[in-house]
Amino acid sequence: MATPDKTLLLMLDDVDISIEARYTGSAAAIAGYVNGRFENWPAVVQKWGNSGKHLVSIDVQNYPAAGAQCLDIENGDAKVSEAPAWFRATKALGVQTGDLRYYPKLYISASGSASLIKTMTAAGIPRSEYMLWSAHYTNTAHICGPGTCGYPQADATQYTNKDNGANLDASQCYAYFFAGKDGVVPTAPPAVNPAEPTLQIGDTGPVVTALQKKLAAIELVGVRGIKADGDFGVQTQTSVRNFQSHQRLEIDGIVGPTTWAAIDAWKNAPTPPPPPVPVKVNAWAAPTVLKQGSMGAAVEVLQRMCRDSGVHGVRGIAVDGNFGEQTLAAVRNFQAYAKLTVDGIAGPATHKALEAISPLADADIVPAPAEPDPEPLPPAPAPAVDPAPPTPPAPAPEAEPAIDLMDLGYDVKFIHVPAGFGLPEGSYLPIFVPKEK
Repeated sequence: MATPDKTLLLMLDDVDISIEARYTGSAAAIAGYVNGRFENWPAVVQKWGNSGKHLVSIDVQNYPAAGAQCLDIENGDAKVSEAPAWFRATKALGVQTGDLRYYPKLYISASGSASLIKTMTAAGIPRSEYMLWSAHYTNTAHICGPGTCGYPQADATQYTNKDNGANLDASQCYAYFFAGKDGVVPTAPPAVNPAEPTLQIGDTGPVVTALQKKLAAIELVGVRGIKADGDFGVQTQTSVRNFQSHQRLEIDGIVGPTTWAAIDAWKNAPTPPPPPVPVKVNAWAAPTVLKQGSMGAAVEVLQRMCRDSGVHGVRGIAVDGNFGEQTLAAVRNFQAYAKLTVDGIAGPATHKALEAISPLADADIVPAPAEPDPEPLPPAPAPAVDPAPPTPPAPAPEAEPAIDLMDLGYDVKFIHVPAGFGLPEGSYLPIFVPKEK
């Protein structure tokens, strides 16, 4: 195996070529997008296809059938949990073609790279099988690693180039980033797994039974629970098509290498292990209620969760560890969005609701405070329900009065329910129709 070529090369993003025009002469590679709001891959190929530069295609929507070399994992795009299945499907495509996609690339923030590596390893995919492209927006050209910035070792790193007043996404890349781990494109890809041949409607036998069992175990509506009878019929074809649709593969009902890889990745996805007894706890677990005037690491975590929430009026706030007016407004807007008490105080209910839509990353784990916050928690607000009437005690009143459709100009009629709808024979259902005038 050849020694990996660690020559440093410059790669630019083609999204804003008016800025990049000053730098394209020195760039060895250009990146573009096959989908998403910045979709520009056909233009990238047309403009740079004969330039001798490396071209890197990026998928932001977890759509392996697009044939992109890189999956963009960030807020609003692909998720860390989707990376193993995308990797297997993309690698299967590379095995068929023998091109650069045989070594899929994964793009993620430098702070999220440890979580991604952990997820891939748990799915049985070693770090050596994919290229890691980290995003670390300092103003210094570098490749992330223990010896440069303390983050996990990457194969390429995106940073911010402010040279001559520019605000440009540029990347430092090892030369092997554009080829295989050994510095060359594989010329003899491995054969397709003979135990998983291409299957389609009309096929029969033990391999079909094995496929059906895998599909039956996938907890997706329209895929799960099919009969494993060894006959690839309409039911199996429908299950396959629904699975392909969910995984954003080509929907043809045929189980080829890409679909097999996605099915195996789903089957092999591990159940997250229970958390160990923590030496550190996340900021939410600290016995602290955060409010205006609070400062410190716990506030930074709160601000990061708000910033990445995607909720209008909440997202995009500054992360400075100071619970000021901007953070107060974000917390109040989120409480209104989540239908919580709008008091601007980030207590357990606010923490829980915020974490549900913006999960904590590894980088958000902070040491627990040595002592609990001496300031007492604010009293819980009284529940907003109508008081119970005096006697008689039953029936208890509803929190809100029921609406009587009969008082709104409707009559009730009963319709007979035919067999096959899961109700006893001879059942009737009430419907409300406008009164005849």
